[in-house]
Amino acid sequence: WSNGTLTISGLKLVGTKGSYTLTLSDTDHPYVADPVSGVAAATGSTTLAFGAAHHVTVTSTPATARNRFAFGSDVTVEVRDSGGNRVEDSTANVTLAVKSGDSGTFDGSGPSVTVAAVAGTATFDKYSLTLKQVSISDSASSTSVRLTATSTGLQSGDSSGITVSA
Repeated sequence: WSNGTLTISGLKLVGTKGSYTLTLSDTDHPYVADPVSGVAAATGSTTLAFGAAHHVTVTSTPATARNRFAFGSDVTVEVRDSGGNRVEDSTANVTLAVKSGDSGTFDGSGPSVTVAAVAGTATFDKYSLTLKQVSISDSASSTSVRLTATSTGLQSGDSSGITVSA
């Protein structure tokens, strides 16, 4: 506090981007308090924007797929900040692979596929994604396969299971 101005160092706001109203109150300094409420308060507004890239999140996958056939829909992965916001200026390369420990690999492209994000979203074309070598036991007609998205320097993200049939 100095000359009626409060300076807060190291304040970090993390959350969903958008507009917010901030209210600061202080019950320990009644000499600067509102005479009616007895609370020292100040109100201001701020807008949170996206922050630095922190992790990747698989945002859409097909629910089902067939072994050795192209996916029925695209897979999308978002580059996100620590608050979960899509980093709208990211062009990071994102790599998609079958999660370690799950059965299968991608056909024709090797064990993984890499695309560059556009405006923070990497879109993997359904026609370029064909699973092969998925192990489906004789007693089951399908199995669940998860995908892992990675990008250099960021935390990885896994998809929910895709039910793969023979």
